[in-house]
Amino acid sequence: MNQSFVYSLLFLAQATDLNAALSKIVGLVSAISMVITFIAIVLAGIMVIMGRTEFIKHALVGAFLSGTAWILTKSIFSITGTTTGIDFQNF
Repeated sequence: MNQSFVYSLLFLAQATDLNAALSKIVGLVSAISMVITFIAIVLAGIMVIMGRTEFIKHALVGAFLSGTAWILTKSIFSITGTTTGIDFQNF
């Protein structure tokens, strides 16, 4: 079995109910998509400085897609009443 899959199962097993488990998943997806968005925007800026216009489009599309994932996870799960933050003390 994949080791990362086992770790994710152990991570979810620590949650007391489904709402807490979903809250942890939403927090992870939001954090990952925010980091990818920031990296893609910085990469697009670097490509502007270097003059590589074909990679600017790829970086901006990547930033758009990961930013959209962040917005969707925040909005969908906030409608259902799931908290969408990460509690780093219990992480």
